Amino acid sequence: AAFAAGLPPPLANLTFDATGARLSAMGCAGLSERVGGRVPSYPISSAGSGQRRAAARIGDRYTPPVGVGAASSPRPANPAWPLEWLPARELHRGTPAEINTSDALARVRLEHVRRVFGRAWGAYRRHAFGRDEIKPVTNHSHDWLHLGATLVDCLDNLWLFGFKKEFEEAKEWVATKLTFSQARNISMFETVIRVLGGLLSAYELSREGVFLAKAEELAELMMYAFSNNAHGVPCTTISLDGSRHCAFPDWTGGSAPFGRGG
Repeated sequence: AAFAAGLPPPLANLTFDATGARLSAMGCAGLSERVGGRVPSYPISSAGSGQRRAAARIGDRYTPPVGVGAASSPRPANPAWPLEWLPARELHRGTPAEINTSDALARVRLEHVRRVFGRAWGAYRRHAFGRDEIKPVTNHSHDWLHLGATLVDCLDNLWLFGFKKEFEEAKEWVATKLTFSQARNISMFETVIRVLGGLLSAYELSREGVFLAKAEELAELMMYAFSNNAHGVPCTTISLDGSRHCAFPDWTGGSAPFGRGG
């Protein structure tokens, strides 16, 4: 299992206050002590059949029901909002035997996922290494960003699954083969989430400076997209070859769809 490969088990739970604000990350023991030995479940709003939600205004704050959270606030004057709350219930934590059985099953499933990823990566490495994607039926490769999208996008997976040898090989490709001059008329959105995000994730996990350097280089090449148009929002189609190409999709009539800004 991944734990045997040197990956640590999760040690911290994120906790939130009644308004949804993050409080802290603490170990399971600390969480148990904080709430008196049991983990509370917060109630979920529920609408009855045919009942409509009243429109919530931006800036409205969540008001916890009486007895939930650190403090309670009076209900708003509008009786339709917030909706009634389901009662809190204590979660079943399971016996030690049940917990051990569940943990063992989770490790088996984790190893299955790890092996499936390893099989997929092996096919990509053999048939399409450094290309944007592999076509699984024909084992042919395809480029649409010309940025090694699959390789960069999978760097964090390689690290998390414990494929350190494969990670080092991919890092070498990034350091020596990843260039941006061939990326023309590409999606701003896909470049942000796959390539820029992949490089930053790899740096966050490994602290290898090559990933941060490449991310900074890419980000600098993309920055013109925020100013090279009349909208004030980034172009959805860009080029990284120095031409400063900037375009928006025809199906929006030249408008800038926020969802494709990355």
